[in-house]
Amino acid sequence: MSEKIKDIKASLQPMIKNAKSENLLFRSHYQGIIMSPEELERKLSIDQFVWGPINWELISPIKEYERLQKVAKQYLKNAEQFRVDYIL
Repeated sequence: MSEKIKDIKASLQPMIKNAKSENLLFRSHYQGIIMSPEELERKLSIDQFVWGPINWELISPIKEYERLQKVAKQYLKNAEQFRVDYIL
């Protein structure tokens, strides 16, 4: 394993510890990938998702669930409007 990969993995350890203690999830800024700290640890152990802390944010699973519910409601509203406009 290269020194760079070791350094990145080491730099993620404080975030992983914080995520575990605060029951938070990791979300990548660029791809929107969401995973638990345990899942990220598994991925890191096989040299996947070896991205520095600047590429991740810690998010509340409850707040993310609430955000997804709002998005889902908006999609349903849009689908209903589509039905009214184009099917009926």
